[in-house]
Amino acid sequence: MKCVVLGAGIVGVTTAHALARHGVDVVLVERRNGPALETSFANGGQISPSHSDPWAAPGSLMKLLKWMGRADAPIRVHPQLSRDFLRWARLFIGNCSAGRAAINTERMLRMAMYGQVRLKALHNEVAIPFDHRSDGILHVFRSPKAFEAAKEQAFRVRTLGCARDVIDAQTCLELEPALIGATLVGGMISPSDESGDAHAFAKGLARDLAKRGGLTHYDTQVNEISVNYGRVVGVETSSGFIAADSVVVCLGWSTPQLLKPLGLRVPILPAKGYSVTVPVKNDHIAPRMAVIDDERKLVASRLGNRLRVAGLAEVGRVHPQIDPKRSASLLRGAQGLFAKGGNWNEATFWAGFRPQTPDNVPVLGETPIEGLFLNAGHGTLGWTMSCGAAQAVADVVVGQTPQIDLSGLTLDRFSGLFT
Repeated sequence: MKCVVLGAGIVGVTTAHALARHGVDVVLVERRNGPALETSFANGGQISPSHSDPWAAPGSLMKLLKWMGRADAPIRVHPQLSRDFLRWARLFIGNCSAGRAAINTERMLRMAMYGQVRLKALHNEVAIPFDHRSDGILHVFRSPKAFEAAKEQAFRVRTLGCARDVIDAQTCLELEPALIGATLVGGMISPSDESGDAHAFAKGLARDLAKRGGLTHYDTQVNEISVNYGRVVGVETSSGFIAADSVVVCLGWSTPQLLKPLGLRVPILPAKGYSVTVPVKNDHIAPRMAVIDDERKLVASRLGNRLRVAGLAEVGRVHPQIDPKRSASLLRGAQGLFAKGGNWNEATFWAGFRPQTPDNVPVLGETPIEGLFLNAGHGTLGWTMSCGAAQAVADVVVGQTPQIDLSGLTLDRFSGLFT
């Protein structure tokens, strides 16, 4: 069997590798000149099943309205009149009930926890240095109201098998002394969560893919997927036609544009996010644990001698330029967490597009077109879910039953919802 995997971000590389481990003849196609140079390049670095908190939840609409126009808003929505945006928004609103949020939390967490299991297994098999840390993730809160509300979600993920234990402010500081300058009311510790550099891991896995016989075409644009009598026959690229028995689309936020000519509608919008990376200033006072500031939607990870803080999101506006006001807001948030943790005057900023579904659940597996499969829409948990989603989709491609239940994770959950 020959399979073409489209996209060499962390999701595409792990998918190609999982297929190669199945003995499939794999061709990985990427428009950039190397792996993981877009959304996976400078993300928050966290492998965090405990952070399976859907954006669509009770109270989300009021928050989004309150945040509109604010430069420091954790999430900003720029309403558009396009049909794709309006469909996505309608589905998002429909997922804001307590019942839907509970369903989507379970679906996200199911894949996130499996992703962590698969990452550990893969890391044991393929030695890849990626600044890995396994000492948990600390969630911190400044507002008593936000802290109390978060306890409900913490209870929900605990009942689903993921530790997220409530602790007081003093314990937060004992676990991570670098937070000494932050005013906290309490926090939560997720001891099984991890962190690491997704870009470094993707590069290492791509090298191992080559050793297994996988081919990679970088600097290659995908023009269209070729279908004959309802079955995939290959892909047309800027470098020519590549014949294939199957195709897996791992193109993140670009996925809908490629599938639309085939009559497939996938509700994924780009959610522009930011990160700032700084050298560690003084090792003894720099943060060591990964931290999540839930109220400000910021995540911070220690990646070797670097500190990475990521967050913020903009939905509805697609342009790659870094907004100075948004990056400045992110920098202030980072400094507010770790005032003495890094050389802030040497900050490097980045922006990328997370592939966001309206329910925050990825779209995996089969499509109505024979031989065409999806692995896209992981939102803020692409790094966390990547190895699990890759294994599950690879299993489906070769006709094996995945080790994880894909109910609610496939494209058919959106059937009949488009008008």
